[in-house]
Amino acid sequence: MGSFTDSDTGDTHSFVTTSNGGTLPSFITWDSSTKIWTFSGHVNTNQGNYAIVVTVTDNNSVGASGGVLTDTFSFTYTVRPINSAPTFDTAMADYTITVDDTYSYAISDISDVDPSDTHIFTITWVGNASLPYFMTLTSLTLVISPDDNDYKGTYTIQVSVVDDNSVTDAAGAKTVVDTFVITLLPLNHVCSLNTVGITTTGFRYILGADQAIDLPTSYSDEDTNDSHRWEFYTGSGTSLNSWITQFDGTDTVTAVPYTLMYLDLDN
Repeated sequence: MGSFTDSDTGDTHSFVTTSNGGTLPSFITWDSSTKIWTFSGHVNTNQGNYAIVVTVTDNNSVGASGGVLTDTFSFTYTVRPINSAPTFDTAMADYTITVDDTYSYAISDISDVDPSDTHIFTITWVGNASLPYFMTLTSLTLVISPDDNDYKGTYTIQVSVVDDNSVTDAAGAKTVVDTFVITLLPLNHVCSLNTVGITTTGFRYILGADQAIDLPTSYSDEDTNDSHRWEFYTGSGTSLNSWITQFDGTDTVTAVPYTLMYLDLDN
C-alpha cells in the first residue's frame, strides 16, 4: 500500500495494521508517514502465510452526521523457508601416528540453524572406495591402529555431512565438507635371532673367555625390507668388527668377554 485518497481535504487519518488478526510480527513493519512496508529478519521458523490488513480512519473534519469513515486494504505475505547448510563445530586438524600406536580421532559434530534437520555423516579416504584397513569408524570416532610399515605415508580423510532438508526448500539438501591428513610414520621393529645356547641381553650376545660360537644367519623381522649386520665391540665401546670377516653362519669368534650385536638396519 503506497497511497490513498480522500475527497475531504481537511481530514486527517489514523492507521491500524494487523497480521492474521493480531499484531504485526517483528519482521514486518509499517511506516504510516511514508506508507512503506519493510520485511526483514525472517528465520525458517517464521515460514507460513500472513494475512495483512490495513485500516485507515478519517477524523470527519466536515462534521458529517455519519461520523468518521474507514476503509481497509489487505494482502497476504508468504514466508518460504531456506535450507541452511550445516557447519562443523571445530575444524579438523591433521594428525601424525607411528606404526603400532593407536589413536582415537574425534570427528567434529555439527550445528544447523534448521533445528528439525537430521544429518548423515560420510567419512572416506579421498580417491579410494573405503577407509584403510587400519582405520575403523565408531559413531563419530575414527580409531587409527596401524600395524605394518608397508602403509607408511599420508592419508587424506574427507568428512561430509548432508542434511535432510526438513524445511523442504526447493533448493534441496545442503552439504558441508572438511578434510584432514593422517600421516603414518614407520616403526623399526626389533629383529630376533633364531639361536640357542648363548646368553642374550636385548640384541647383545655376551661371550665368555675362549668361547667360540657359530654366527647364526637365521632371523625374523616384521620389517621385511630391512637389512642386517653383525657388529663386535669391547665393553668400553671400541669396535672389533675386523674380527668378523664372513657371515655365512659357519665362522666362529673367540674372545674374552665382549659384546656381539646383530643390528637391524632400517631401510
